[in-house]
Amino acid sequence: MSLLALDGDAVTVPTEPAPPMYFLVVCGAENATLPSLPDLALFDDGRQSLYRDYQRALLREKQLYWDELDARQVAEGRLAEAIAFANELSSERAAAAALRAELEAMRNEAAARRPLAQSWRGWLRWPLGRILRALRGY
Repeated sequence: MSLLALDGDAVTVPTEPAPPMYFLVVCGAENATLPSLPDLALFDDGRQSLYRDYQRALLREKQLYWDELDARQVAEGRLAEAIAFANELSSERAAAAALRAELEAMRNEAAARRPLAQSWRGWLRWPLGRILRALRGY
């Protein structure tokens, strides 16, 4: 049995192995030629670069998860704002439609009075109406 450690680019022989993390199995097809290896060979990553790479990937995954949660919160806030603006716009449109209907009713009323005001009867009634209003104090 041999114990080898990969420390950077150099291979060293440590006195005791690191805790096991990975198991490598060397196998091949029926007619494959494999290098001669001892029955059990332990390889050590002295700087634990694989474990640090795993930790870095795990940390990045957590960061992406929190970024996704933040993005969802921002999107939900913007959606709530959009709904509020849409409701306000709908209310303004309803108010504008009511004002247009009121204006149209006033125009129709004025159009109904116009023939009387433009007739000889209307021309005679107007000065009398003004005099009566002045006498009543309107």
